[in-house]
Parts: sequence; C-alpha cells; structure tokens
Amino acid sequence: MPSGEYLLYGSYNLPFTQHRLIKTDAQGNELSSFLENTYQTNLLPMTERNFFQNQTNLHLIESFHPYVYQFENDSLERVAQMDFGSYAIPDYFWEEDIMESFGKMSESGFANLHGVFEDEQLMLLSIHVQKPEGIFKELVFIDKSTDKVQKLSTNLNEDMLYHYPIGIEDGEVMFLTYRSVMLDDLPQNSLEKIQKEIPEQDFDYPVILKTKIQFDE
Repeated sequence: MPSGEYLLYGSYNLPFTQHRLIKTDAQGNELSSFLENTYQTNLLPMTERNFFQNQTNLHLIESFHPYVYQFENDSLERVAQMDFGSYAIPDYFWEEDIMESFGKMSESGFANLHGVFEDEQLMLLSIHVQKPEGIFKELVFIDKSTDKVQKLSTNLNEDMLYHYPIGIEDGEVMFLTYRSVMLDDLPQNSLEKIQKEIPEQDFDYPVILKTKIQFDE
C-alpha cells in the first residue's frame, strides 16, 4: 500500500486463515481484518490473482464468489455482484471435501470471476467459465458514462485473440496474445497495418494487443 502497510489474501485455508483478507504493518503485525473465514472442509491452496490496481482504485475478487470488492480508507466495500445463473457455485461445494465437490461441479460446469479492470471510461469484468466441453471466457464491458453493456465470449481452444485481458488504458482494452494467434485471427486489413510491428522470428512470441470496444446503439 502507499502507506507502507500490506494487504494479504489467504483464501479459505483453515486453520491458517481466520480472515481471508488482513492488513498488516511493515513488520507483519495485523492491523485490521476482513472476510471472516468459516470454511470447514479440506481445500487445496488456490493459485489465483486477487488484487487489481486500477488507477486509484484497488479491487479484490475471490475464487468461488461472484463479488467485486473495492478497498478504500481502511474499508472493504462490495461494488458489483455477478449473476452466473446455472453456472453459479452450488451450495454443496461449501459443505463437501473439494476432491468430491469439485468433480461434481465440473461435470455440470461453473463460473468464476477472473479479473476486473477499469479506467475513467470503461470497466471490464472477466469471467472464467469451465464446462465439460472446454474452458470459456465471458468478457463484460461496461461504458461507465452510459451504463451500456457489451459482452464477448471466447474459447480457449478457438478464440485466443481476446481470451486474456490484462488492463484498460485510455479507453482501450489490452489483451495478451501471441503473434501466431494474430496471424490466424485478425482480419487482413488490420494485419497489414501492424505487420512491421510483429516481424517473423525463430520462435512465436507474446504480443500486447490494444483495441477499442464498440457498444451497440
């Protein structure tokens, strides 16, 4: 934090985590705590990104919860909630061992918040959807001045061009992709404009692609 203090996220792993979010000083002394952890069954440690610094706003998301939080002035406020419908995390997930519940949940499919990005003009909520037939993303773009919403669906196996959003800058969305994906998926007229910027090399390489979002009238 700018103050020299730290925010630490510990997920659902009892008995090590009594509160999933804590604030400490530089020496590790706990100053405040949030999101009391009541999860009682066995859960493997999660590998996830929880914090998203969007200009002056600090957002927090958690695996298996549909909420977006904002941390400000030593308080945690819920600023968005997603409705995943039939892909919402079922109640039994919180009551059974993960080795049993996760397998059942994967058979029917489930959704999970994967990222939140924002600037003055635009907000993007990235939703990971895991189904028996594959891994998908639902990208929800919100025009903050008009509240218009635009959605984009991607497939890890077929639509990798816009599958990995990494930020928003000056109203443009940034995606992490690869040169080979751009050659396969970008229209020819767009490729011609950037051909010199993505020269052929011995190996494929990552590229940051910036694009504007067109909202329906």
